[in-house]
Amino acid sequence: MGTLKEKSDYTREALVRLRELVNESRVERGGDPFPLDAPLKEVVEAVQPGAPIESKLTTQQVNELLFSNGETGGHCVSMPVVNGIQVLWQDAAGTIPVLSPGDPIGLRVDTTGNGYDQWQDISSRRPIWRQDADGVGYIDTTDAGTWFNFTPINLDNGCMFIAGQQTGGSGQMTLLGGNTLGYIRLRSDSVFGKNDASSERFIAAPTPLGLNDAPALRVNINSGILRARRSDSTIEHYNTAPARSNGLANAQHLYIYGPSSGSYVTMHDYGIILREQQVDTALEQSVLNYLAGLRS
Repeated sequence: MGTLKEKSDYTREALVRLRELVNESRVERGGDPFPLDAPLKEVVEAVQPGAPIESKLTTQQVNELLFSNGETGGHCVSMPVVNGIQVLWQDAAGTIPVLSPGDPIGLRVDTTGNGYDQWQDISSRRPIWRQDADGVGYIDTTDAGTWFNFTPINLDNGCMFIAGQQTGGSGQMTLLGGNTLGYIRLRSDSVFGKNDASSERFIAAPTPLGLNDAPALRVNINSGILRARRSDSTIEHYNTAPARSNGLANAQHLYIYGPSSGSYVTMHDYGIILREQQVDTALEQSVLNYLAGLRS
């Protein structure tokens, strides 16, 4: 786990890198960079809820912030092209690019280069790429029974960042699953929960928190407890009783529990980040701001 000093050094190093990335973003958008002697506290405040647009990071900058020290995980977006590279493909082999609304998605390439791509070999189970009235792209799973596979990742003590909107369904639907008993579910009112084999343990304290309650959300997983927060608030919401945690050591399916089962979730997906390590609290707001920006 590291000593307190090691954690402090890592946090400071991460904050210094955050300042560099924020400065790049501010200059690109016509803003003024923070001077090198500016207190790091000011940098952190610049990416808190309500911060100006010039402090928001790009996809590449978020990847540098989260995965530049050997961290395990992936970052998938819902734009066909990122930094001039095609990342959405109609087929799982990646030979036919997604070009127009209505195209199916057979491959969603991990923008980090870590290989945590998302794919669907079965053509009838592929979600659809669409755009809203403002031209913002998203992945649509409205046709029940569409899902993605991805390289197994251990999220038992990791995290998920997501920008999405649940659009329908009833009962309990699976957002993220493996091949064992662990999975993250959504109720029909979009509230997050995790299973404990016999019953669901949904977020309840201090109030329920759902996928649709904010433009972006962070969910930490730790010993069966989900701790989630909105992009526009610093309050953490959690399930009050532990749920079984061993299943997410083998997370490998998105929008479904597993290929042989139902529990599909109907949603619009704007972007998702999965990481085996949780993110320093001083840095996570910049990631949430970035994801929230994918919806506008």
